[in-house]
Amino acid sequence: MEPVLYAETSHLVILEEQLARLTTMAAYRIAQGETKEFRLRLPSAINVLNVRGAGIEDWKVTEIDGHKTLTVTLGGALKETTYQLIVEGEETITEAATEYTLPEIELVGVKQERGYLAIARTGNIEIAPRTTEGMNRVDVRELPDVLRTGTSAPAVLAFRYHQHPYRGMLALTRHEDHAVLAAVAERGELVTVLSRQGQLLTRATYLVKANKKQFLGVTLPEGATLWSCIVDGRSVKPVKGDGDVLLVPLDTTSDSARAVAVELVYFEQRPELSRLGQLRLHGPRLDVPTTVANWSLFAPKQVKFFKFSGNLDRGVAAGGFVEEPFVLAAMSAPLSNQAGYEYKDERLKEGGNKQTQEKLPRTIRALEHNNKAVLLEKAQSGDAYGRSESSSVKRLVARDRQTGGSGDDASGSDDGLVDQVIKGLGQLQERGILPLKIQLPKAGTVHRFSRLMTVQEALELDATFVRLPEPWVPLTAIGLFLFPVGGVVVTRLRRG
Repeated sequence: MEPVLYAETSHLVILEEQLARLTTMAAYRIAQGETKEFRLRLPSAINVLNVRGAGIEDWKVTEIDGHKTLTVTLGGALKETTYQLIVEGEETITEAATEYTLPEIELVGVKQERGYLAIARTGNIEIAPRTTEGMNRVDVRELPDVLRTGTSAPAVLAFRYHQHPYRGMLALTRHEDHAVLAAVAERGELVTVLSRQGQLLTRATYLVKANKKQFLGVTLPEGATLWSCIVDGRSVKPVKGDGDVLLVPLDTTSDSARAVAVELVYFEQRPELSRLGQLRLHGPRLDVPTTVANWSLFAPKQVKFFKFSGNLDRGVAAGGFVEEPFVLAAMSAPLSNQAGYEYKDERLKEGGNKQTQEKLPRTIRALEHNNKAVLLEKAQSGDAYGRSESSSVKRLVARDRQTGGSGDDASGSDDGLVDQVIKGLGQLQERGILPLKIQLPKAGTVHRFSRLMTVQEALELDATFVRLPEPWVPLTAIGLFLFPVGGVVVTRLRRG
């Protein structure tokens, strides 16, 4: 007795640039009789890649009358039951093709068949229905769950048919890629320490997001000497690019959504600070845009600035410009000697924004998992480093709010320390070794500047200064003046 079969099918077609991937899921119901063989008729252009189902013994494809026939043989006969069969295949699409004919896959020997076709797309290809016969277009939300939720690409078109034959034609439109940023520096933090001898030590730290960009191009100020280069808490060796460009290697295996800290420390020698003069500073020029940058200048107490110009604004840019909490934590957390930063964000302390504090545990776990930094709690723990840094930052932030971000006094520091540190570090340069993590000494008065959006240009700062004499100099001059005057007065009093 011939078996009586009914079936419901779900077809998924995923269109790529030059390929159509096909998946057919057939749900058979054997109403009468028994069978151990299922046959499907496919267009000749389809290559069958895989057939899945329970108890399959063999499957083969034969081509007859311009069509392919897939025959699936089971190990045993089925009687009055259901069976699920999955067929996977592909069809080549020419690069110049502007239309695509939907494949008609028919289950041979089935008394009644009905089903759905879901059409998805990937890449830059756009699809639209052109003509249909024997099938109706439906909303993608009407598709069976297996076609709506179990696919790698979401369906954009859906059709339903109740019998064969049916025919559908789609219009294909290919769009060209538009160039986008391969990398961006979300935030830049520059700190420059100036000594009385005209020596400048600058640390430039950037939070960089890169999408398969292998190197970050950096052009240091003219005459600057690179001392250290740290990427994501690890020492790296930059290489020379075209001209004066330094190429800093980036980790292309990391998630492009994660910002990576890139730190550069460089040294500049300027003439010794005279009584009255002008100081011109240039920051590094990157080959990627920087959304917001802050620049802090530590100057000796004897050097007083009374005029600033350049392409920066006075004061510190608000941290709200960068919304991601892990960015704030990465720029604010004190790190170890191998991957450390000097400043902490006051908003992450007690009394700061409640929403930011609630996000801190997730940020801390992320930093701990990646082994990139000492946890933020270290700033609040009992270690001496955390206590001293925390108190210093609190004083600086409080003064910054009162003075508008400039003229802060870095108390508790010795200006002579800057000269000693810079002189000692300058004698230790070597080639062929990994850079060291260099901490900048905080000394003198700090002036703060910021800028929003810097695109492939260097930050510039011009300052006019006057260097005041040592305190004992005016006192000595006054004493030398008052001594003879006092002697004359005493002599006249005695004569009178």
